[in-house]
Amino acid sequence: MIYQVYVLDELGNALSMDLVDCATEEEARAKAAALVDEHPVELWCGSRRVARFEPLRD
Repeated sequence: MIYQVYVLDELGNALSMDLVDCATEEEARAKAAALVDEHPVELWCGSRRVARFEPLRD
């Protein structure tokens, strides 16, 4: 299945978007979570938001 991974700025605007092809939702979640650095990341499947991952705050 093809998922969209969006890296967001502090206002929720997309800074970048990548497509990932994963066999399971768990695999897609793991790939999206690995992209979290200083910006939030959202994982989408079509028009459905699957997950949102936030960077750790100090």
